[in-house]
Amino acid sequence: MPCRFGFLLLCLVFLLTACQRQEGESGGPELLPEGESLAAGEGLPVVREVRVLGGEDFLPAIARRDRIVVVEFFSEDCLPCRQLAVRMEKLAGEGIAGVEFAKLKVESHPALSKEYGVRLVPDTRIFHGGRELGGFVGVRSEATLRYLAEQYLRSVPRAAP
Repeated sequence: MPCRFGFLLLCLVFLLTACQRQEGESGGPELLPEGESLAAGEGLPVVREVRVLGGEDFLPAIARRDRIVVVEFFSEDCLPCRQLAVRMEKLAGEGIAGVEFAKLKVESHPALSKEYGVRLVPDTRIFHGGRELGGFVGVRSEATLRYLAEQYLRSVPRAAP
């Protein structure tokens, strides 16, 4: 009986942590009119591989204003992280204009993981211009990842030429 209670408590903590939003974070992207978004721009960069970030290039990567950056905080020992990585690699290979997929290993960068409040992996965050737009914990389907990337891409203003 105590073992069952402990398991239920652990599940409850996991669900509360996964569903918890940071202060000030909205439920989803705030969409701008189509003509005023990055998605409407010509010549957006196309990145066809998942970039592995280190401590030195993390902040410059998420500060990009010419694209949104989808970052997976991952652990090599995490099976769901591997599942999500395969899906992100496939989407990166398709080359969604204005979207870059990247990942950061939490064991190698504990200070960054703590700074961004990463408690469970995979934890995926979406950035533009150094600002966190949103994210999720856990694995999502390719279709959901594509939809989220496109919606967040539409939510950010185009950079001035």
